[in-house]
Formats: sequence, structure tokens, C-alpha cells
Amino acid sequence: MDLRNNHGIYIGLQPQSEGVIGTPFLFEDMVKAHIFLDNGKDHDNVMINFYPEKGEVFVKLSNNHIVSPELKNIQKIVINDSKDIYKPKSIKGRHEIVQILAEDEEEEFVAHKYKKFQKATIGGAYNTTSNLDEYKDVIYYYIIKNGILEEIKQNNSGLKSLAGDNWRTVKSFINENSLDWSKPSDVIQIYSLYRK
Repeated sequence: MDLRNNHGIYIGLQPQSEGVIGTPFLFEDMVKAHIFLDNGKDHDNVMINFYPEKGEVFVKLSNNHIVSPELKNIQKIVINDSKDIYKPKSIKGRHEIVQILAEDEEEEFVAHKYKKFQKATIGGAYNTTSNLDEYKDVIYYYIIKNGILEEIKQNNSGLKSLAGDNWRTVKSFINENSLDWSKPSDVIQIYSLYRK
């Protein structure tokens, strides 16, 4: 199964559009990863991808053999190149794969990524927008502490949740360093400042 060229089986495309930009999968192409299972077994250098819409992981065992293990059986997935760590977590009552940005004995700071399908704007004499459907990246950030999930919004409210009365200091740090909420690597810096 070609995960890139068969994503139409998951979502109907607008017939009038001229094509699609992006993919509903987290990565444009499958990536090499190390998967650790709850039963103690692990599989290194396997090709994987995530399908956020359904909370699924696809693992390529051979050219014509792709499986989707249940999230409850996965302990963690480490992406070979970036060393990013992904784990299954319950997000608003549903099992999802999230990126672990930071964790200690007290709490975990995670990024929940998914793809939003935006249909092309078709028609209109003065329409200058793209005639292409597009999968856009969307990221939500959460702190998980004592089993309680708290969303960290990407605005002043979120900064107040993180830093309390020091939120203006954190905001200045973001502006001075041109940090971007759409980049988890930048958001880790924001979180690290709060944790100091």
C-alpha cells in the first residue's frame, strides 16, 4: 500500500479542485524509527508513519506488508534522524500519538499534531486563492500532570498558564528570539524557561 498515493481512501477530495498539496499523514514520506512495545520487544530501523485523523500508526515490515499495531501495545517510538519521541496518550478521551517535548517525574509536556484538510476555494471572477486542496499542519500543546490534561494555548493565556506572573518575561523572550509556536523545537525553549 502506498501511503502517499492512496490517502484518498481516507478522505474524499473536492472534485473541482486541481489537486492536493500535502498529505494526511504526519510525515510526507515514511521515516525510519525504533519502536518499543509494552511486551518488552522492540523493532529498530522500521519504516513508519502516523495517520492523525484516526490515531493510527503504520509500520512497513516489507515492500508489500504494512501493519497498523494498536496504540495500547506501543510504549514509545523514537524517530531515527531527529530522535523525536512519540508516545500514545489519552487526549480528550481518545488515544492519540503525541510528541514528547519534555518529561520528568512530575509532568510531561507534549505536542499533539494533526492535519487539517482545507478545500480549495473554487469559482468567482476575482478569486485569486489557490485551486488546490491542502492538508495544513495543526499543533496543540498540553501539560499532563497527575493524569490531568491542561492545554497550553498559543497566546498570552497560554503563557500565563506556563509562567504565572512572569508571563511577560516569557513573552519578551519569545519576541527577542523570534520563537514560533508552530515549531515544537522553539516551544521547548519556551517551556524550559518556565521550568527554570
